[in-house]
Amino acid sequence: MDIKRSDLKLYARRALKGNWGIMIGATLVSMGISYVFTLALEAVLFAALGSGIRALSGLFSSATVAVPKSNMSIGALIVILIILYFVYLVAMLLISVGYQRLYLDAAAGQKAKVTTLFWAFTHKPWKFVLISVLIALLEGITTVPVYIMSLAAALTGGSGFAAAFLLVYEIIFLIVYAYVLLTFSQFYLILVEDPEKGIFEALAESRRLMQGNRGKYFVLCLSFFGISLLAAFSFGLATLWLSPYVGCTMAMFYLSLKGSVPEGLKHSPAETAAAGAYSYTGQTFYQEQPLPQEGTYYQPAVQTPQQTEAYYQQPAQAPQQGAYDPQPAQTPQQSYESQPPQQDAASGSQQPSDYQ
Repeated sequence: MDIKRSDLKLYARRALKGNWGIMIGATLVSMGISYVFTLALEAVLFAALGSGIRALSGLFSSATVAVPKSNMSIGALIVILIILYFVYLVAMLLISVGYQRLYLDAAAGQKAKVTTLFWAFTHKPWKFVLISVLIALLEGITTVPVYIMSLAAALTGGSGFAAAFLLVYEIIFLIVYAYVLLTFSQFYLILVEDPEKGIFEALAESRRLMQGNRGKYFVLCLSFFGISLLAAFSFGLATLWLSPYVGCTMAMFYLSLKGSVPEGLKHSPAETAAAGAYSYTGQTFYQEQPLPQEGTYYQPAVQTPQQTEAYYQQPAQAPQQGAYDPQPAQTPQQSYESQPPQQDAASGSQQPSDYQ
């Protein structure tokens, strides 16, 4: 990749021009969906707690807090709570994938749509869910040594050795985790661009694309630290603009790795207008100018010697049949002298012609 980091951000801002309203609207829709799920979870949880409190009313006989009644058992409420929480996790996961598709469409020069937020619900949704489950399991496995060593230290009292082990383990884990994260950072975007690809195929492609580009991606991520810190003091309002900016820049990084950054984003509107100020007609180029004043005309560009020589070397075309009369033209003298004399029908004598 030979595109500068500043150029990637510039291309992202150009791609977002005209799409800011859609991006902000998509963020608000996502926040609204999350808020509705949160209210539903809190309502079910509060009902389950109320049922539990009533079941243990003997222990809380002196409580004066009014607990709402529910017609459902505590077991049914807990099942509903678990199912609702699972649906919430899946929905927000697929919406996050829709964000990736939304940013990728904008970076590719396409018009952004709010409905793209739900793109993953109709394009291999269980593949993305399975990937997230596998990632969560791998992250859980990496924490097993920490729990084992902590438990062994608590049972044996060897806190010094456990502390040293945990310190070394954490350092090694962070190095390996950063390497893996950078190597497969383009994994989701590859699947978002082509959901038909297999998981291992996408992993291999991400590894190939990031070969020699891990440091550039890491520095690109760090370059947003300052502006993210400032956005934290805006009570979350600045994230409405910051999130699309960061997401579109990362999508632009992915397109630059593949060499498919739209050419229209590489030039400013003024440069694009200047590049389109010449039109080709025939063998000459004419420069488009404002409407000419009276008595003026467009001057064609001077042809190169090669164009002039090529023009005169073209073979002459033979005239089509019937395009001219092959008979030679007659003079007026030949025209009337060659006419035969007229003969009178009554006398049988020949009369001179009117031309004689």
